[in-house]
Amino acid sequence: MNNDKADMATRPAAHPPAEREKPSSLTMLKGLRILEHVATQSEPLAVGDVASALDLDKSTVSRLLAALRTAGYVRQAPDRRYQLTSKLLFLTRNFRPAEHLRDIARAAAQQLHEALQETVHVASISSGEIVFVDFLESPHAVRIQLPTVPSPLHVTAIGRAALSRMSTDDRLRALHESAVAAGLPLADVDTAELRESLTIASQRGYATYNSGDEVIRVAAAITNETGEPVGGISVSGPAYRIRDEVGAIGQMLVTVASGVQG
Repeated sequence: MNNDKADMATRPAAHPPAEREKPSSLTMLKGLRILEHVATQSEPLAVGDVASALDLDKSTVSRLLAALRTAGYVRQAPDRRYQLTSKLLFLTRNFRPAEHLRDIARAAAQQLHEALQETVHVASISSGEIVFVDFLESPHAVRIQLPTVPSPLHVTAIGRAALSRMSTDDRLRALHESAVAAGLPLADVDTAELRESLTIASQRGYATYNSGDEVIRVAAAITNETGEPVGGISVSGPAYRIRDEVGAIGQMLVTVASGVQG
């Protein structure tokens, strides 16, 4: 009995669970990379195409694609090329974009609110409008009272910040939707003033907007994993109080918003 105990004491300890699971974790990550790559392509892909694009071993890619096919996430055409199925949509059935954005941006909104003591809004983009999902009111005696109803993109700082981060085609589509939401012709929305505003916002990383009500709004876009804007965060206040601080507020917004990934 004593010898058995001695033998057990001298045996090397078993690898902890994290170490034992490491190879399978790496395999899972490779599989997800492959799935994401296939999902971004408009045409079916051969095994070699995927292996070359991701710098992975061809046999590994073939094995993982076969597993993804068995799971129903990709299908294989008669020419043996792979393409995405609709099963990924099933995984998003309980995803609520507005609630998700509110939750992930809450810490950023609180940080801005505590530092600046001004009104902070968080909003998501939906069909040419911004939809407010969070609001922190300024503690100042003189503070602004802005409506938190859906508003067309082109007449909001958050909307303009988002538009400034879009590709040319996406921006045109978004402006068309914004015009529809406002009940206006596209020509009345896609103006020289707006284009100049978006050019400046693109260069600075933040947008400003003043509708003539002596309130200045400064906003930065919140983007998703692929860099597409999904919403934004803004700071608003009386013009007399924040006019000279717009640059500093804008830079703070850019920094804070970059840490939020929608």
